[in-house]
Amino acid sequence: MPIYSEYVGQTRADDTVELRARVEGILQKVYFREGKAVRKGQLLFTIDKRPFQASLQAAKALLAKSISDLAQAKQRTDVIQAQAQLADAQAVLSKTQQDLNRLTPLAKEKAVTELDLDAAIAADKSARANVDARKANLTNLEASVKYTIERAEAEVSAAKARVTQAELELSYCDIYSPINGIIGFLQVDEGNLIGRGEQYVTERST
Repeated sequence: MPIYSEYVGQTRADDTVELRARVEGILQKVYFREGKAVRKGQLLFTIDKRPFQASLQAAKALLAKSISDLAQAKQRTDVIQAQAQLADAQAVLSKTQQDLNRLTPLAKEKAVTELDLDAAIAADKSARANVDARKANLTNLEASVKYTIERAEAEVSAAKARVTQAELELSYCDIYSPINGIIGFLQVDEGNLIGRGEQYVTERST
């Protein structure tokens, strides 16, 4: 004779997934029916993307500006101009030194006046002072340009990070099924605002 027994039991899925919002926004569309089977990778929800698309566009615009600022900083126009001014000052100094070297022995022989020699010495000192000033100016500009370039590069890196973050948040607006399973009861309706981390449905594996 067959033997029958009755027991009270409860079934449980191997995997249970709580689907939660990763960004805050308006639940725009639901693509499933409660209690139905869904496939892994199937689109389940869409959160309103417009605010996140706007944030992404703003981040991209900021990145473009920071890249432009970096390119401008690397042109080093002030440094190039300062280098040219230093070269001119050095050329003037070379001429005053030649004049001084030529007049010094002539002054000893009284072939030129002391006034001419004094003028040559003064011109040489002035040219030396001008060269020193141009060198100091060039050094300061090079340090300033280096700092400007480093700051611009940091701004480009930060802008790239903001673009990546904006793209990531935009991708969170489409919620896909992580497993093959049975979808549970929807806890929020289309058109409602859902917050970050809020649970809106449970899915159990089949």
